[in-house]
Amino acid sequence: VEARNPETPLCIAVQRNAIEAARLLIDRGADVNVRAAHGMTPLMMACIGGLAEMASLVLDRGADPLACTGTGVTPLIYTLVATKLDPSGYAEVIRVLLKDGRVPVNARDRRGWTALWRACWCGLTERARVLLVEGGADHTIA
Repeated sequence: VEARNPETPLCIAVQRNAIEAARLLIDRGADVNVRAAHGMTPLMMACIGGLAEMASLVLDRGADPLACTGTGVTPLIYTLVATKLDPSGYAEVIRVLLKDGRVPVNARDRRGWTALWRACWCGLTERARVLLVEGGADHTIA
């Protein structure tokens, strides 16, 4: 049985948005795809926190933007379920994910929802705009 530590130093650095600490840990060999609490990766943690610079760092260092939790939640979906008081960082995180080029913007989750559908459902106008205008999301998918 593989043990999981929900609080690896890299996970803590990501959650605290400690960019330099995260960079140092990664330079020393920290796994950017480590699974922590609830199966979340550092990239997922950056996405749910609206931390664009951190998301960019871990992506540049090999984080998998297609990884998903056991319930099928991807880093992109985490930018749409997060609702912290200052939502400004989430649109930028979506831009970071789209720039990476590996994120399928029209992929459906386990419920059949696309990221654009979820953004509209949740009333996340700026995030929907980024998906639609910058990401080329298909607005005809029902």
